Amino acid sequence: MPTEAPLRVGTNVWAGYEPFYIARRLGHYNEQNIRLVELPSATDVMNALRLGQLEGAALTLDEVVSLTAEGLDLVVVMVCNISNGADVVMARPEITSLADLKGKRIAAETTAVGALMLDSVLKTAHLSESDVDIKYLSISDHREAYIRKDIDALVTYEPYSTKLADLGAKVIFDSSQISGLIVDVLVFNRQLVNNRDRRIASVIKGFFSARQLVIEHNANAFSIINQRLHLSPEQLPKIYSQLIFPNAEENRHLLSGEHSYLSRTAHELAELMSQQHLISRKPELSRFTTDQFISVTQ
Repeated sequence: MPTEAPLRVGTNVWAGYEPFYIARRLGHYNEQNIRLVELPSATDVMNALRLGQLEGAALTLDEVVSLTAEGLDLVVVMVCNISNGADVVMARPEITSLADLKGKRIAAETTAVGALMLDSVLKTAHLSESDVDIKYLSISDHREAYIRKDIDALVTYEPYSTKLADLGAKVIFDSSQISGLIVDVLVFNRQLVNNRDRRIASVIKGFFSARQLVIEHNANAFSIINQRLHLSPEQLPKIYSQLIFPNAEENRHLLSGEHSYLSRTAHELAELMSQQHLISRKPELSRFTTDQFISVTQ
């Protein structure tokens, strides 16, 4: 018999994806021919999907919307985590209210998450884009731009936000105020989903097992995580307090039905991304999610 091709699942380094790597370390994927592929950035993960070098990946929902708009046929099979304060807008100490952002220079990445956070903070402040000066910068350039005083505020996330806090920047808005919109998900190509590849359920089952250890702040799990994230012991609990890890029942609620809750969220994101010219066309999002693999993990 021919050897079964490995199921390649790509991620970049992000705290919300660490349960996959804990599951691998604990042996959950040993006999399944499941290969976790670690890549430097979400852009690299997206490119690998485009090139057919991965069967699945963990990405933010907006990244999946972008790929779907390009014509990739992907299905969301699990919600990994929901940002509940992990994404923030930080500002110089003298900016003490959202209204103080008027006329200021705000840095953000050219991503839907950046656009969503900007849109939300401006609406909350009753400001328009013309009231501020938006600087589109890579997240890795934000700290130096802040030090040079090229920017007054910025959209960021951990571990970058802790480093900016060390320079005096203060959080003035966070994703808990728009909870449910910034979401990390696990996707696979539709052919594998339609074939009901049993290994998809195994990937999810391993994630759920490791998820519980993270929620409990298990010392062994945190030790595994820090071999990859290289953060201080104090930072890890803080990061995970800002993430919601939906359990199986919550996942089924988010993913079930042709017009699932997550599909509706994806439609909202696609609308925003189209308005911001982040995608050239709105994608077809029918049968965009499934809970069939969640159901068999219990």
